[in-house]
Amino acid sequence: MASPFLAEWNDTQKELVEPALEGTTTVLESVAKSKDTIRRVVLTSSVAAALKMKSGPSNGKLYTEEDWNTDSEADKEGGYAYSKTVAEKKAWQLSKKEGFELATIMPSLVLGPVTGARPDGTSINAMKGIVEGESAGLHIPFVVDVRNIAQAHIQAAVTPKAKGQRYLISQADTVPNSAVIAVLKERFPGLKFKDAEQEERKPVFDNSKVQEQLGISIIPYQDTIIDMATTLIQNGTAKPQKK
Repeated sequence: MASPFLAEWNDTQKELVEPALEGTTTVLESVAKSKDTIRRVVLTSSVAAALKMKSGPSNGKLYTEEDWNTDSEADKEGGYAYSKTVAEKKAWQLSKKEGFELATIMPSLVLGPVTGARPDGTSINAMKGIVEGESAGLHIPFVVDVRNIAQAHIQAAVTPKAKGQRYLISQADTVPNSAVIAVLKERFPGLKFKDAEQEERKPVFDNSKVQEQLGISIIPYQDTIIDMATTLIQNGTAKPQKK
């Protein structure tokens, strides 16, 4: 289960909050009616449900699964994060009320190899712009590989200790645009890329829980970026410019 992830929107309540909240509620109410045959629900939440961009992590150092986003509101700036937060909270409320098992996976920006040629995904469009030399980078510096997310969902469904748990899944450190461009320039030296302002990588997340409890080995961000760019070019979604 997931909910809308849009780069742009006009009405936060109608385009983000209501679909996330109502979609989660509808599906989980159906789950409640079939508790005898459904073992566990794995909900795709987001690191946005933990990030507190104003007040910072609760422990003063790194974000963990103990953090809940209490900063965002249903406005233009924090609408997506707010929608993910209220949707996940609703899921936990229904899990407790109806008595079904729940685990939540909280990914950051999803990148990695693509399997189709549809360019309408937010992450796909972002990387497409970079590969084509039209953009200098991603809109957020928190990155995770789609293959790791798939693994985490499977393991959260079958691992006994995952019952009732939240799992942050992301690169522990930021992946700034300068790092993304550097990887692409090294792998594709014959292509044009826009330069990005140089930034250092900074620690943000404690991702030890998903590794230790679910056995997930975080894929290096370099592999994620190269594999995504390669597949975008191979399937014709991205049309890079030669030098």
